[in-house]
Amino acid sequence: MIGVFTHIIFDGLTSRSGYFVQHISLLNFNVDGILGFSMPFYIFLWYSLTILGLMVLLFQMIKSFFTLKELGYELKISWLRIATITLLWILLLYIGIDVLEPKGYLRWGILLGGTLFYSVLMISTSYYIQNLISLQKREKLLNKERFKS
Repeated sequence: MIGVFTHIIFDGLTSRSGYFVQHISLLNFNVDGILGFSMPFYIFLWYSLTILGLMVLLFQMIKSFFTLKELGYELKISWLRIATITLLWILLLYIGIDVLEPKGYLRWGILLGGTLFYSVLMISTSYYIQNLISLQKREKLLNKERFKS
């Protein structure tokens, strides 16, 4: 619920048709000179909050990595998984470019981020299902061995 609520607020602050953008004139002022671009403040806010969110996620991932390592878990990087995500991302991106024909930096950002998100989500879900099936098979084998004993 918190994610839904913050997403609605975020859209209201950073979308051209958002409630706050329509009612607070400050959000429509142009910000000049940032990396040579001129953009409305609500778009600058969108980029800033997105970068802040990515930094928080990265921090949490690094923190989780070290916590798991301290608990004795062995973490491996699966190059096959990374390659699969990358190939799926390229495929979704190709389809998205063909279907959406993005114009402007905001649409490109949404397309890049969205396709990457769905690529990671689909691959992660497939690995999760594979792990569940593997665990169920192990459990059945253990139950058979217990029954034999």
